Amino acid sequence: MNGPEHNDMLEPDWGRWREETLRLVAQYADACNLFPTPEIPRKLDILRQHCKEVGRNYDDIEKTAMFSFDVGENGETSAGSLAASTGLPGWASRP
Repeated sequence: MNGPEHNDMLEPDWGRWREETLRLVAQYADACNLFPTPEIPRKLDILRQHCKEVGRNYDDIEKTAMFSFDVGENGETSAGSLAASTGLPGWASRP
């Protein structure tokens, strides 16, 4: 069979896809939910840049991420869970 040995369509560029999604969020969305990974600050920087490019106020977009914390059966580890969340500057915690 004649054809290319490597087909780029079979291996999408996930990094480019994620950045394109953030561009669409900047242009059209009122909110976005990010996966809780160490990449959140970088993704927010990308979103902030896309907002600037399309003339959108970054603060008008609600940004959320779901985290789970083990606070213990009687709340005994809640202080540690709260301390772990301090690495998320600019994020407000909600009950």
